[in-house]
Amino acid sequence: MAALQVVGTMISMKAQMDAGRAAKRQAEAQAADALIAGRRSALQYRQKGLEALISTRERIATGIARAAAGGTDAFSGSTLSLATYDTGVGVENFYVTQENSEMAVNAGILQQQQLIAAGNSAMRQARMGALTTGISGFMEASRTASNAGGSWTK
Repeated sequence: MAALQVVGTMISMKAQMDAGRAAKRQAEAQAADALIAGRRSALQYRQKGLEALISTRERIATGIARAAAGGTDAFSGSTLSLATYDTGVGVENFYVTQENSEMAVNAGILQQQQLIAAGNSAMRQARMGALTTGISGFMEASRTASNAGGSWTK
């Protein structure tokens, strides 16, 4: 009977370790996905930054073309003021999207690190659970063996 308890304890310990490994692998897969998601968001922000610069260039070109078509100096006065203002707004938007891009990458890295830590924690918990199961199971088997006459083979 004690031998069956030992076998049952060992099977339970293995199951706990397998569950911990599976939880760790799942957390590592989620961590890889988080990193990829952060990089994907970063690329989207960079694209928005480029679109902001292109839009700025188009607004400035339109203003210059309208001024020239109207017979005024396209590179002075209110046309120049509007071009300068548009340039400032466009560059500011570009830099904001670049900062957002960096933050998205950093957020992905942070989430990746948190998920890896969660996977490591799951593995530690599995080890402790298996150890606790092993100790209590082996102690119970020892008690059973001593109550049955002191032999592990009975």
